[in-house]
Amino acid sequence: PTRLAADAGVIAIQAELRRLQTDLAEARTQNRELTALQRELEQALEAVVSQEPNPMPQVIVIEGLGTHASSAASSVADSEELQSLHQQITELQAQLAVAEGRADAGE
Repeated sequence: PTRLAADAGVIAIQAELRRLQTDLAEARTQNRELTALQRELEQALEAVVSQEPNPMPQVIVIEGLGTHASSAASSVADSEELQSLHQQITELQAQLAVAEGRADAGE
């Protein structure tokens, strides 16, 4: 019975680890997309600055990029989320190693 409990613990930790790894992969993808948006925003702003004599297109471009700017600004929060997910995965991997050791020892 204790062997079954140890195996069940290993399985539960493995499932949680897979879920966190999926979350981490999704967060990394999102972070890459936000970084690309941030680059686009920077390039667009440089283009706006270089077109100073005609102010109207600047207003349109800046308004159009407002949503991109707010998305790029959340990139910092995503980075903190990535670190948190990394930490959770590291902790679960340690728990998994302990649980697998117990299961192998038949505790």
